[in-house]
This record gives sequence, C-alpha cells and structure tokens, in this order.
Amino acid sequence: MFGITQRVARAAWLVVIMLSSVVCFTFALVMRRFFGRPTDVVTLTIVPGVCFIASSVALCANYLFRSSAVRCVAMELLWAGSMSPIALIMGLYTYAFAPASEYPDKVWPIYAARILAWELAITVTLYLIGTLSLALLTSWLIDKDVWLRPIAGSPSPFPLALMWHVLRHREPTSEDEKEKRMCPPGCACARKLESADDSNSDFVHIRSGEHHNPREAITQADERVPGIRVPNVVERSSFIAIGLSGYEADAYTDV
Repeated sequence: MFGITQRVARAAWLVVIMLSSVVCFTFALVMRRFFGRPTDVVTLTIVPGVCFIASSVALCANYLFRSSAVRCVAMELLWAGSMSPIALIMGLYTYAFAPASEYPDKVWPIYAARILAWELAITVTLYLIGTLSLALLTSWLIDKDVWLRPIAGSPSPFPLALMWHVLRHREPTSEDEKEKRMCPPGCACARKLESADDSNSDFVHIRSGEHHNPREAITQADERVPGIRVPNVVERSSFIAIGLSGYEADAYTDV
C-alpha cells in the first residue's frame, strides 16, 4: 500500500522511534544544567534509552535471533505495549519540570524537553495502535494464529489486499441466519446445505451452527485428489512455486 511494503514501513517507523529516542537522550545530556532536579535528566535519558534499545532489537531481530518466538507479532506488541505507557508517563512528568536556580529565566529547555518527550511517546503509541489494529483485523478475518507469525516475515502477517477482498465479499448475515443449521442433501436431519446460487463470492460459503470459517472450507473434490495440499492462510497471500516432475525418457518403451 502507498507503493511500499509493510516491512519497509515498519522499518521506517522503528527508525523514527530510534531517532526520536536519540534526540531526546542527547538533548537531556547537553542541557542538563538548565534542569532544576537530577531526576528530570534521569527521566529524559533512561526512558528514551530503553525505547532505543527495544526498537533497535526489534529492527534487527531477524539477524539476532533464530527462534521465531522472539520475532513474532505477539512479542512486538509486548515491547511496544510496555514502552507506550512509560513514554506517556514521561510526557506527563515533564509538566513538573522546573528551571535550575542558576538559570531561572531559561525556560525554553523545559518546553523543548516537553515537546521531545511527547513526540517520542506519540510515536511509540501510534506504532502500538497500528500494529495491534492490523493484528486484530487479521485475526478476525483471515488468520487466528497471526500472533505467532513473524512480524517481518515474507509474506507479511498482515495481508492488506486479502483482508480488503474478504471485507468486500463479506455477506451481511443476521444472527438467525448464523444460527441456522444446514446439512448435505439426502440427510435425514433438518439441516441442509446452502444453495450455491445464494453466494456470489469466490470463496466457498457454508453456514452452520458450529460457526465454521468459510475461508477455511474446501470442496469435497479437492479432498479426493491425492497429493494436493491446500495452502494455509499465509501462503494464499503470496506466490506459490509449483514444480512438476515426470518420468525420464528411457522409462517409456514402444509396444
């Protein structure tokens, strides 16, 4: 979307968080003599320092860790969800800053530190909200195991094009229709399959009282074909390489 991949967009946002952390950290050290209390400088250095370490580790996780558990979406939300409230508290704490007694008229460092602190807090919070929103939407529409997918994997754990397709072809159903029981024709029970003419979607829609996911349903014909593996929800959003192998020429003989 917008001509860039989600991996590039995530990396760019993490770089922005890292730069904001460095600027806030450096400003606090350079202007420390203008702050009235040592705790003010400590707050403006520790929180940005932790944000920088967390975002840099997340950016380089593919090269630092082999375990997919460290690089999954849930781990990304864990560190972002931990840093967002801390950064917001830092922004609120800047309102208690006071200039040093040696420089009572130098109040501009206080306002500058407040702006930098809030800029970092908002950047981390927006990243958390965006990632969490995409994860919830993906879990609802496509993949309930998106929390275990690699955040920087290929294909992306958040296939926007596929989610948009599912939303466009999603049929509005009432609660009564969702609870309606259906069964294959010829069965003695009261459940019947939905008619194929009732659906205009490219997917196979089967409604049942057990709330089966229509995107995970496959036809009986596919089940009877040997050697056919249905791609999972992550593979459906990417290109799949298919290779065909046959017999050698000398395996055939003339009759």
